[in-house]
Amino acid sequence: MSQTSASSQPVSPSTSTPSTPPAPFRGPDGLPSSLSTTLSSVLHPGHLWYSDSCSLPLPGLSISGLPDHLALPLTEHQAAQLEALDQDPLAGNTSNSSLRIPSDKVHFCRPDWDIELDYLCKIAVGKLGLHSADAQCVLDALFLNRAGDCFAPFAPADEDPDLFATILIQLPSEYKGGELVFSHDGKTEGYRHDADNGLSRFKSFYSVSYAHVQRELKPIESGFRLTLQYKIVWLPPVPKPMPSVDAIAEFANALQGYVDYYPAGNWHLAFELAYEYDSEDLLTHGIFTLYAEDWRNVSAFSTAARSIGIPGLDFVICKLQWVEGHETALTDGSDQDLPTMKVKEAVWKLGAPCPFNMNWVDWDSVVDLSYVHHADAGNGVDSNDKEKPHTTDAIVLWAEDRDAESLFKSDRYSVRIFLDNCTECKPAERASRMLGCLERRGPTDDRAWPEVCEVLDFCHQEECHEEASRAIMFASRIPETEDFEGVLFCYIRSHGWDVVADACTHYLCNLEGVDLDHIGCRLRALFQLYPSLPNRVALDSLSQVVAVLESHWMRFADGTSALTFTPRDCNEESLERWVPLMSIIGELELNSTDEELATLASIVDRTVHIIKAFLIREIKPLHHLLFKHNPDSRSTHLKEIREEVNTIYIAERAQEFERQKDYVIENRRAFRIRPEDDGYERFPSVDNMVEDWLSFLSLCIEMQACDSNESLDIPSQLKAIMACVEDLSESELEALSVAIATVDGSIESSFLSEMEVKVRDLSSTIKFVDVAM
Repeated sequence: MSQTSASSQPVSPSTSTPSTPPAPFRGPDGLPSSLSTTLSSVLHPGHLWYSDSCSLPLPGLSISGLPDHLALPLTEHQAAQLEALDQDPLAGNTSNSSLRIPSDKVHFCRPDWDIELDYLCKIAVGKLGLHSADAQCVLDALFLNRAGDCFAPFAPADEDPDLFATILIQLPSEYKGGELVFSHDGKTEGYRHDADNGLSRFKSFYSVSYAHVQRELKPIESGFRLTLQYKIVWLPPVPKPMPSVDAIAEFANALQGYVDYYPAGNWHLAFELAYEYDSEDLLTHGIFTLYAEDWRNVSAFSTAARSIGIPGLDFVICKLQWVEGHETALTDGSDQDLPTMKVKEAVWKLGAPCPFNMNWVDWDSVVDLSYVHHADAGNGVDSNDKEKPHTTDAIVLWAEDRDAESLFKSDRYSVRIFLDNCTECKPAERASRMLGCLERRGPTDDRAWPEVCEVLDFCHQEECHEEASRAIMFASRIPETEDFEGVLFCYIRSHGWDVVADACTHYLCNLEGVDLDHIGCRLRALFQLYPSLPNRVALDSLSQVVAVLESHWMRFADGTSALTFTPRDCNEESLERWVPLMSIIGELELNSTDEELATLASIVDRTVHIIKAFLIREIKPLHHLLFKHNPDSRSTHLKEIREEVNTIYIAERAQEFERQKDYVIENRRAFRIRPEDDGYERFPSVDNMVEDWLSFLSLCIEMQACDSNESLDIPSQLKAIMACVEDLSESELEALSVAIATVDGSIESSFLSEMEVKVRDLSSTIKFVDVAM
């Protein structure tokens, strides 16, 4: 039977993959790491092959056509009699010179031979890591190896496709040489069975191996080697692994954790198989073709699934091959076309061609291709000469009670699809199951915020207030929440504060772990929700916000925080904190009881203390807010803060004025506000010079307007500036003239008027001199 290519099948699902649990993402086999780690401990060790001595009694062998029982070790006379039977060498293997005597000519006179053999069979099958109760040994043939006999490497499955495994029983024999070698997938191991020291004549040996394992017999140097070969036949229903009870329970827990990420059951697992299998075998026997750890792993998944309530699993075995043209950015910053894995053939678990295109699985994350096509820059080897990635087999499994077509066609898992369409449970239960999924993933998962918004929107529509409160509690732990205040506002406006009061109070008042960079979102939420909040909640939240500011101030002051502030203009980052803070203070003062006003006064005192001690470099945006935005002028607390801010602001600007004034008088040019490099400092453009003078003039006008402190002596300092203008270069004078003309015409300043007249006169004088010359 030929395998139909999966790519030719009619169903063509999305190429996107369903979502997967968060990091640590995958183990070396492509499984999520939690499953990969526990799977390795589930089963007792099994082997592809195993060989050892055994205590079998003498079987009492007789051969049809021979008069006597065979002596063990075999005598030369009886060996000659066996050769005279004219049996053919091993059928199907022309490189095998051994004498083969079929099973129908071999007889055992010992009555308890079958009992002893059954015991050995149980031991041998157990060495493969399988339940002995599932297997039975059936005699295939007796082999005689003589001096010079050998056979080249071959796999028994090549001769008998139905063969699963074989047991070779070497009866007591006297010979030299004849090493028995097993090999598979690059691993090789040989056994001499005490032939060299003569002990092989006194005991028997057995060798068990899977049928796909190649075996070879090195040449017999002398003597005779007599071997019985048995086939392993599986008994119904299926062979099973030998699990440790504790280990299978641990693996089941890991599987349960993975399944819980997908409350609608929309999950799948894909992992690489340890061995490659023949397509015809897969089509004939399906999943029963697997052997060694591949079979045990599949069985372990089935056992674990049943233990957590999943009645059964579906399996698809995929034969993968690589295709080129997958562009990937390398670590050195360059791009290179790397191969990617695609499905060549896909077989359903019971041996039928899979009707689905399985390329929707993210095979590149299942099969490690990172080593492929990396050019060796050190020796100049072309990447095309590198070893191409080998083909490989992999398996996909999922719960068999899921509709396969909808599972395969599903795009990245949609929370909303589950919430809207999971009709077997009530809306509250749907929301609860999804919240359990989000809580297991944790608040740092990159999908946490958009998915909890979906849950809240669903709760809003279905009025699942208890689940909504749980969602809000979870969202309060998410580091980045965009427009959460809008989500809460809509919910409270529709259903009232009381239905989610505890959760919203927790969100607004529990700011543990919230830093200065994220305090703005809590303030925005407090500001937007304020009309619905009890004053006690607003005051508590406001106190917690100030506590966050205080904690950063303390760490900054002690030198234990990496937080730094730089002077900046009135920007959104600063106003994000101060606009809602000042607005809430103003509103609370006008709408609070005496007891609440006392609490508010304490908060204001703490705020003023922070402004004095810590936020000196944020005074300009705060000053801009209080004097330009002018929040509620009826608030005495805001007036108090405004006065304090204004005092600090004037002192700061006076220091800046003093610094720039000294620079202008000493250098006869405006203070360089952006000394980016030496070129700018030495050769500024005209636009740069105009910008510098405009900044300085604005500062002078500002200081003249707020000259209430006689200690600053602003008039005399402005006169000193006016005097130095006479010594300016022509280019500086021209830039100053343009700057004066650029100043806002609505600003009235005697200093600016005098400066404008003086600069005009000086410019006229320079022009007159130029004309005269």
